[in-house]
Amino acid sequence: MSCLVRLQTQLTDHEYLVRALEACGYTVEKGLLGRLAGELAFAGSEFYATSSKGRKIGFRRGEHGFEAIVTSGRKRLQAEIARVTQQYAYLQVVDQAKERGFDVAETVTQEDGTIQVIVRRWA
Repeated sequence: MSCLVRLQTQLTDHEYLVRALEACGYTVEKGLLGRLAGELAFAGSEFYATSSKGRKIGFRRGEHGFEAIVTSGRKRLQAEIARVTQQYAYLQVVDQAKERGFDVAETVTQEDGTIQVIVRRWA
């Protein structure tokens, strides 16, 4: 049995997490399939995401947000979750801006990966 790697996130909203994973190229499914099913099910995963390269990440609700679970590769998991977290935040900002009557005028991704969102509201 492989060693489970767990990473606590501060991502609390299931809908935004799923949308962020999908925006990052993951396929999200409920239940557990494939070779890792037993290990991730043992860890209590509620759903999992599969990358285009076949890497599976299990997710379960923790006390302060979702916990990401893989069978190996802590540094790789941290990098993947950082990218998903950035997309999660972007989606929240855009949705909240629209709820407050703003339009997204432009979205610019900088060389360092920073996302700049420019919004406007016509009076």
